[in-house]
Amino acid sequence: MKKFLIIMVAVFVVTFTFCSCKKDNKKQYLDYLLEDYQTIIKQYPDAEGYFVEAQYELNGNVSDLAASKIKATKVKYVYYLGWNDTIKQSTIIYHERDFENGTEPVITRKQEDSPWFGDKFVSNFDGFVSLEKAIKNLKDAGHKAETKYITLRYPMTTFDYGHALYVFGGDPRRTEHFFVDAVSGEIYVKE
Repeated sequence: MKKFLIIMVAVFVVTFTFCSCKKDNKKQYLDYLLEDYQTIIKQYPDAEGYFVEAQYELNGNVSDLAASKIKATKVKYVYYLGWNDTIKQSTIIYHERDFENGTEPVITRKQEDSPWFGDKFVSNFDGFVSLEKAIKNLKDAGHKAETKYITLRYPMTTFDYGHALYVFGGDPRRTEHFFVDAVSGEIYVKE
């Protein structure tokens, strides 16, 4: 009986520990991106390797909320499949997800008149820090990004870190531009 009681207590402790940890393992926005990327590749195999960006809209300005209170309300993923000289159009796939209302994601493949020359593709997300971590890093460093828009992309800028960054949007008149490295989590401030 004593042995049975010890086993039951051990099972209880392990179960309690597992359940306690599980609630901390909630899905992050990067998990959705990886899942949604696979959805697009399954539906449009020609889109593999042609991811351009994830445009996140938040529930408020990064500067106004605590990191733990900042949530993405929606995201739009963009895939650029190239310019067709014959028809003078680009093929773009948009994949939109509404986190706030929990509606089914909307996927649209379009032909557009405007070419997207110069964009760099993000084809590998291995080791990326989450959007949540990027926001926390920026907030912990004391930066005040007055924006509710963050884009994960390989920026078209004069500086190049060889991979995607989280680009914190904002008023075009701002003097500081904030970027968080999607691999290292390091913050870059450009004027």
